[in-house]
Amino acid sequence: MKRRRPATSTSPRRGNAAAQRLAALVRHSPDAIIATDRRGRITAWNPGAQRLYGWRAEEAIGGPIERIVPPDREGEAADLRRRVFSGATIEDLETVRMRRDGSTVPVSISVAALRDTRGQLIGVTTIARDIADRTRAEAERARHAALVEHSADAIVAIDRDGRVTAWNHAATVLFGYTEREALGQSAAHLVPITSGDGTPPAGLIAGEVIRRETTRRRRDGSEVVIASTLSPIRDRSGRVTGAVGVSRDVTFERRAQHALQAAQARFQAAFEHAPIGMALVGLEDVVIAQANAALSQLVGYEELTGMAIRELIHPDDREAAHHALQPLRDGSSGSLAGEYRYVHRDGHVVHAEVRATPIGGDDGRYLIVQFVDVSDRRRFEGQLRRLADTDALTGLYNRRRFGEELEWVVSYAQRYGHPAALLAIDVDHFQYINDSYGHATGDELLGTVTALLRSRLRDTDIVGRLGGDEFGVILPQTALEDAEATGQALIEAAREQVHVVRDGRRVRATLSMGIRAIEPETELTFAEELAEAEIARNDAKDRGRDRFAVSGREVVGSARSRALSWVERLREALENDGFVLYEQPILDLARNRVDRSELLIRLLDADGQIVLPGAFLGAAERYGLIKAIDRWVIGGAIRLLAERHASGHERLGLDVNLSGESITDPTVMDFIAAEVRNAPIDPTCLIFEVTETAAIANVERARSLARGLADLGCQFALDDFGSGFGSFYYLKHLPFDVVKIDGDFIKELPTTRTDQLTVQAIVQIAKGLGKTTTAEFVSDDATVAMLREFGVDYAQGFHIGRPEPVRATDRLN
Repeated sequence: MKRRRPATSTSPRRGNAAAQRLAALVRHSPDAIIATDRRGRITAWNPGAQRLYGWRAEEAIGGPIERIVPPDREGEAADLRRRVFSGATIEDLETVRMRRDGSTVPVSISVAALRDTRGQLIGVTTIARDIADRTRAEAERARHAALVEHSADAIVAIDRDGRVTAWNHAATVLFGYTEREALGQSAAHLVPITSGDGTPPAGLIAGEVIRRETTRRRRDGSEVVIASTLSPIRDRSGRVTGAVGVSRDVTFERRAQHALQAAQARFQAAFEHAPIGMALVGLEDVVIAQANAALSQLVGYEELTGMAIRELIHPDDREAAHHALQPLRDGSSGSLAGEYRYVHRDGHVVHAEVRATPIGGDDGRYLIVQFVDVSDRRRFEGQLRRLADTDALTGLYNRRRFGEELEWVVSYAQRYGHPAALLAIDVDHFQYINDSYGHATGDELLGTVTALLRSRLRDTDIVGRLGGDEFGVILPQTALEDAEATGQALIEAAREQVHVVRDGRRVRATLSMGIRAIEPETELTFAEELAEAEIARNDAKDRGRDRFAVSGREVVGSARSRALSWVERLREALENDGFVLYEQPILDLARNRVDRSELLIRLLDADGQIVLPGAFLGAAERYGLIKAIDRWVIGGAIRLLAERHASGHERLGLDVNLSGESITDPTVMDFIAAEVRNAPIDPTCLIFEVTETAAIANVERARSLARGLADLGCQFALDDFGSGFGSFYYLKHLPFDVVKIDGDFIKELPTTRTDQLTVQAIVQIAKGLGKTTTAEFVSDDATVAMLREFGVDYAQGFHIGRPEPVRATDRLN
C-alpha cells in the first residue's frame, strides 16, 4: 500500500495563481524591477526597467548589472550585493544610474535578497524608481528659497492676522530685525507705518495686488521710505490665507527726485529771471520752444515761442551760424560758442555772444542757448581800436599803426614790383613855439599841419603822426620824381598855410622833410626804411630847414653817419656797461616817507659826461636796441633790490619802465621770471611801468604780461594815465596795480578846477577797483596838500626829489 503525501496548506492551483498575480504586478509595475544572480548577472528585467533604462529584456538578461551603473560609481553594485548577502536590507537609497544612450537618471532603489523555495540565497532583487521630477522640484524649491533669501528686496509673508510667517535677509537689512525676532510678530507693530493711517490696503484680502509707497520706522528709530508690491497668498481652494510683500528702500531715490524737482524749479526760476537772454531751442529745426524775458527784451519781441532763430540772426551771419550747429547735430562737439549779430525788432543790430549746449528730452533733442548782449563792449572795442590806431590830437594814424601800413607797402613793393615813396616830416622850430606861446598854440599849429596834409594828398595816401611834431606820409605806387614834386608842393604850401594867430601876431612854421624811395628790389625792413627817411629829414634840418632831402644821395651821408654812430655807441654801452642808473624818490603821502623810487637810465659819453635818454632812446627804438636796454635795466634793478634787501632795506620798492617793444616781446616774461626767481628779493617790491599809450596799442599783450607778473608776485603800473580818451575804460579791463596820473593834470592842479575834478575822478575809480595812485610832476607844497586831500597815495616830481645817481654803495657791478 502506497504512503499518502502529507497535505500542504496551499494547493498547487492556488500557488500558481499567486505566482501569476505576482508576475502581473512585476510586469505592470511603473518601477524598474530587476533580479540578479549571486555574481550580478541579470536574471529578470521587467517593462518598467526597459522604460527606465532603455534596454529590452532580451538584451539585458544575462548581462552584468554594472552596465547601468555610471563609471564614477564603479563598485557600487557589488557593494550593495555584499551588504544584502550579509543580511542588510536597503530601502530608498538615492543614487544615479545610466541609460542605454549614456545619459544618467536619478533613482531611488530598494535592494533585497532573492532566495529559492528551499530558502537558499540565489541573488538579489532591485526595485528602482525614477526621481528626476522630484529632484527637479526640490532643486526648484531650493532655488526659489535661495532667490528669496538672497534677494536684494525685502520679502515678508504674513497670515490673515498680519503676523509674519516668512522673513528674508534683505528684510533684516532693511528693517533691522532678525528672522527669529520677526517670525510670529505683528508686521504692523514690528515696522509701523509713520505716514498714513497704518491700515492694510483695501482689497488685499479680496485678492488684489497692491502697489504703494509708505514711510516706516526701523528698529533703530530711523525712518525709511519703501515701495512695496503686496500679493495675496491662496490655499488650494483659492481662499486668501495671507499676503507676501516685496519691498525696496527708495529713500535716496525720493530724496534725489525731490532734489531734482527743486533743481528744476531753481533752473526754471533762473531761466526765467536770468539777466541774460536764454532759450530752449530745437536742435534740428532751430525753433524756439521757450525763451525768457531777457531774450525778448534783447531782440524786441514779446512772444518768441515758435520763431526760428534764423529769423532773428542778421542775414550776413546766418550761414556761419548754420554751419556752427553741424558739430552739435552729429555729436562731434559738445558745445558751441561764438558771436553773431541779431536784428532787433526796431531794425538796429545787436551783437550777442552766444553759447549753446545740447540736451536730451522726451520729445527730441534741444539746445540750451545763452545770449549775452555785447553791443556796448563792441563799441568800446571799436573805440579802443581807433584809439590804439590813431593819434588823439590829430586823428591821424599813430606811429604803431603807421608802421603796420608801411610794412604792408614795403612787402607789396617787394612782391609785385610797384614802387612807393615815404616822407618823414618835421615842423621847424616847434619846441621854440611851444616854449614861447604854450602847448595850446603848439597843438593848434599841429592841427593846421594835419589839415594841410589831408587837403594836399590823395585819398590813397597814408598819413600818420609819429610823435611830437613828426609826421609820416606813405605815397603808394609813386616814383621818386613824383614824390619829390609832392614834397616840394607841401613845403611851399606850408609857408602860406601853417600858422596861428596869437595876440594879433601870426605865428608861422615851415616843414623839413626827408624823402625815401621804396624800390621793388629793396632788402630793407619797413623800420629801416623809416629810419632812412628820418635820417634824410634830419639832414634837411641841418642844411637850413624849410626844404627836403632825398635818402641815399650823397648829401645825406653825414646824417646817416650820425645815426649809425648812435647805434654803435648804444651797442658798445650794452656790451661794456656804459649805462648808469639814476633814481627819483616817490613819497608815500599817508606816511610822509619815501619807500619807493623810479629807476632812470643815463648814458656815459667818451668823456664821462651824462647823456639824457631823450638823445638816444629814439635811435634805440628805430634800430631795435630798446628791448636790450630794457633788459639791462631790469637786471640792474633786481640786483639793486637784492643788495638793499641784504643790507636790511627790505621794503624799499623800485619802479622800472618797460617800452612798448618789450610789451610785444613774448620772451620778456620768461626773462623777468628767471631773474626774479634766481634773486633773493621780495618780488612785491618790484613795480613795472608801461605808458598808457603803449598799453592801448597792445591791450592783449599788456593784459597777458600784467597777469604773468601778478603770478610772479610783482606789480604793474599804468604810466601817464589820463592822456587817452579811453583811460577809465582801461582801469576796468587792464589788470594794473598802480595808476600814475599824467603830469599835465598835476602841474597846475591848485589853480585849475578841471584838473582837480579829473584827479578826483581818477582817484575814486582807482580806489574802487583796488588800485593805488601816484601823481607825477609835483612841483610845490600846495600840490602836495591837495593830493593828500584828494586821497592820492604817492607823489613824484622835482619838489619831492630830483633824479640822483644810485648811491655808491648801491652801484651795480
